Amino acid sequence: MADKTLTTLTQKECCQLYKALLKNSNAKWDDAEILAGGKSYGTATTLTIISIEELIKGLIVFLDSEGFQFRKVKGMHKLFKDHRLRYWISYVIFAIGVLGDDLFLFFENIKINTENTLGTIQKMNTNKHYANRVLRIYIYKKVKTLREELILFSMIDELRQDGLYCDYSDNLKNPLNVSENEYSKIRMRLSKVKMLIESLILSCENQDGESYLSAAIKEVNPKPFYQLLESALKNINDDKNSFGTFRNKLDNGLFEMLNNPLFFYNAHELNDAFKEIPLDIFPHARELNNSLSK
Repeated sequence: MADKTLTTLTQKECCQLYKALLKNSNAKWDDAEILAGGKSYGTATTLTIISIEELIKGLIVFLDSEGFQFRKVKGMHKLFKDHRLRYWISYVIFAIGVLGDDLFLFFENIKINTENTLGTIQKMNTNKHYANRVLRIYIYKKVKTLREELILFSMIDELRQDGLYCDYSDNLKNPLNVSENEYSKIRMRLSKVKMLIESLILSCENQDGESYLSAAIKEVNPKPFYQLLESALKNINDDKNSFGTFRNKLDNGLFEMLNNPLFFYNAHELNDAFKEIPLDIFPHARELNNSLSK
């Protein structure tokens, strides 16, 4: 048995390791791009997924190189052995990115259409009934989006295997038959994860003197977060179908929203709410109209 592993390295050793992980992640991503250029979309999909797995590992090791102790959190050691944990972290980071996109659009709208956007904000501040209706629709849409994306992330391990090996499950699975669209679908989502992680690391890397993260650890007690993380890891590790379990929770939440008279009131008022939705704040919210009014 090895004396040192990824989970037992010192903080100083982590400084070297995370850079190796990031470099390997980028190499795998670049290889995937080359293979996709040659229309080998199956292997390209697999390497894209492996690239993000290495990046997730690199993120945890980087944080510990800054003074955190994520590798000591009970259950975290499985991150370096269990693909599912990496996919869960990828999904959470992707979800943060989805919400961040809306925040970005919000500030863009303030910049481009200042008067109308600020007018809408003022209306929401003075008309709580209107604000509640807008926010309910927004919440529903986001839960629905995250539910749909969860399905794809729950399939990543299968896609990883399908990109390399022939198999038969009701139908023939052949890596050579993976289409450009199938590859692009997974690449688009994982590229968001890649961008967010790399941006975080780049902004926090210790260039000269103490980094922001190292300073933050001295000011903030991370133990409550470690405890929360430990609980989440236990739930994931104990439930072999954790993606399915969480999807069921989202389904139940969507069902309750649709059937709760305090949420959408009634079909007529729901349609009115869609007509009034401020697209300058929530540009994509009206997409729900067709699906909810059926």
